[in-house]
Amino acid sequence: MLAVIDTKEWLSQSGENPIQLCEHLVKYFKGNSPREIYDYLCLYGMYKPSIFNRNKEVNQLIELDYWSEVDKLYRSLRKKQKGPDIPVFIFPINQRETRMMEENKGKSGLAFYDKLFMFLSPNLEIIEIKALLTHEYHHVCRLKYLNKEEESMTLLDAMVLEGLAELSVKEECGEDQNASWTRFYSDDQLLKWYNEFIEPNKHITKRHPKYHELLFGLKGYPRMLGYAVGLYMVKQALPKCKHSLQSLEKLMSEEYCKYIPSES
Repeated sequence: MLAVIDTKEWLSQSGENPIQLCEHLVKYFKGNSPREIYDYLCLYGMYKPSIFNRNKEVNQLIELDYWSEVDKLYRSLRKKQKGPDIPVFIFPINQRETRMMEENKGKSGLAFYDKLFMFLSPNLEIIEIKALLTHEYHHVCRLKYLNKEEESMTLLDAMVLEGLAELSVKEECGEDQNASWTRFYSDDQLLKWYNEFIEPNKHITKRHPKYHELLFGLKGYPRMLGYAVGLYMVKQALPKCKHSLQSLEKLMSEEYCKYIPSES
């Protein structure tokens, strides 16, 4: 089975109607309709055809043919990580989503324990695509290791997931390929916010109204709060694990909390 699914063919046939395109994805999602799948993918960057230029993003991506390059990167990464073999789907990113284009540098992704999505814009360099694939595939490996139902994943689980993935990007691609949110705040700020916002809420799940607010920094919370604190947490644990990412990956989420220093 091809690791990178030929969504280029799907886009050529149904690019103007992404809901119809998502009929191909029904077998990868349990009990979800094409509309539900499309709406969910849109939250993470899936393109939305413009009424003025319906095929713009689709044609740009097809012409660039990222598929073969991603396939090579994926096979190399999977061999190195000794991770699971999962399908990888490539679609255009929503270029009209300004915040996503600026903060994520024109790329976005979504990972499950058994599949991975990449949303790409034109003019990305190979190292940028590799950084996204590295981040998302690390999620796949971590989710497989945690072996938890999505509904039971806590805020703490999600934060550690993001922190570990960015350490993986730094190790594989270099620090300059880390996401912009990794440089937003000082350690002192992150420690303060961990104690103030995260610690009392670390066990909430996605059904809790504060989950996404804290994770993404919405409704007055510092931007990308959960992501940034998650990276801070895994960095605090890194020296105790002999600066080995492989050792960090074997820790359960709750174990990271014991490495948080006392607030001065």
